[in-house]
Amino acid sequence: MPTEGVVDALKKMHSVLRPGGVMLDSRPEPSPVAVTLKTATASTQVGMLACTSGFTHAITRAADALSLVVNDGLFHGVVSVDYSMLIYIDSFEEWQQFMKKWSSYYLPLDEVVTGLIRDQLEAGDTQLVLDTSVSTTRYTCSA
Repeated sequence: MPTEGVVDALKKMHSVLRPGGVMLDSRPEPSPVAVTLKTATASTQVGMLACTSGFTHAITRAADALSLVVNDGLFHGVVSVDYSMLIYIDSFEEWQQFMKKWSSYYLPLDEVVTGLIRDQLEAGDTQLVLDTSVSTTRYTCSA
């Protein structure tokens, strides 16, 4: 969605919130995601999921739109928190479904790493852990 479309959506949110009402902006950060294989006794990072340019542009447009409505006085930021969100994957099928669902966000890993992930998950007693970065900001609606 173009920045103007996001700004329009934020203006509509402002119009339905009472002064002092709260809007939360929570979104993944467009940064590489650590991919780790974890067993009961060890963890091994096997790769990094890189973000697509489309994902990076979408997050940038959203941030630009928020800056515009804050600069216009519609909202003001109160609290921002950055945190990691761990995603646990238990099977290779689940990993394939994740990558299909999020293909517009993340570039695929190379065949060697994908083969290693498949072999380890199919052997059992192994989880794949993705360490993603998330940013959440609480905005208060201005009068």
